[in-house]
Amino acid sequence: MGVKPFRCLKTLWFEDLPNWVHWIPATNEGEEFPSLQELQIQGCRELIGSLPKHLGSLTKLVVFGCRKLKALIPRVPTLKEMKPHCLDALTTLPEELLGGNSCFQQLEIVNCPTRFLFWSRLPNLEVLDKGLQDLTSLETLEINYCEKLKSMPAGGLPTTHTSLLITECLLLGP
Repeated sequence: MGVKPFRCLKTLWFEDLPNWVHWIPATNEGEEFPSLQELQIQGCRELIGSLPKHLGSLTKLVVFGCRKLKALIPRVPTLKEMKPHCLDALTTLPEELLGGNSCFQQLEIVNCPTRFLFWSRLPNLEVLDKGLQDLTSLETLEINYCEKLKSMPAGGLPTTHTSLLITECLLLGP
């Protein structure tokens, strides 16, 4: 059994690392950051690799200005807040990223060419907020089983979507 170098780390920020291309794990044993609650990556415009796969305690993820990053993280059951901003290569937020996450509360997407959004079984999601109307590449939006969802964004939905499916969001009115 190897040493886990970051076992107590709760907050991790990377900012303005213009030559960082790949996140290379320090170990192959799985969870490098067992206590990490907040991860912020900003201004790392060349980052193309994937982010760590095992972030079991993560509650907040902010990724800003990583123009080549194509994927965020796999499913994290403790994630409450996610803010992807200015991710030119991000085209989808897969359903499994947030699906079934009873903790999730806030998603803010700004300046990302996201084409597909799938939200399912987010029992604490109440409002779709900032940035959704700015997703000018959005083609498909599916929202399922978000029991507390009360309203859509004040600015409306993007006019580019060709498919919209909303089911079992009982508090959402016409």
